[in-house]
Amino acid sequence: MGTQANTRLVRRYAAYYFNWCQAFGEHQADPQAGANMRWLRAEDRIGIIVTPELRKRALRELLGKHSDELGIVLTCSYAEVSQSCYPVAEADRPGMTQLIAFMHRCREVHVFLTYHLFYPPGTRIITVSSKRPGVLFYKEIEPFTVHLL
Repeated sequence: MGTQANTRLVRRYAAYYFNWCQAFGEHQADPQAGANMRWLRAEDRIGIIVTPELRKRALRELLGKHSDELGIVLTCSYAEVSQSCYPVAEADRPGMTQLIAFMHRCREVHVFLTYHLFYPPGTRIITVSSKRPGVLFYKEIEPFTVHLL
């Protein structure tokens, strides 16, 4: 599929208790949201707030239980998850390009949910980080592989 340098093992974390999560922390947000995503950036993490229509599917795919190994392919124009292809809207491509570059730079990649008081109640941020989340909030679950193209 891709070379070893283009493949990352992503460690996943689930909250010990439903809806618990740590704060995303200081960040810069894109001044305008993309078509389906709002991108948040900090030094050691990138956050993605997805539209309500994508949220349930994204959380099931990224943080749900899987009977077989989950493999994801990311490009700036599409994401392939469990053999389903999801196009990335033109407005979201700069964010996706930055996410891919960030993942290339990370020694380890971690994904978990966070929140931030700036955003409406119930908003959850899919957080991709170079650092492991707080052990008081999260337990590690099965990792998955991401191929970066």
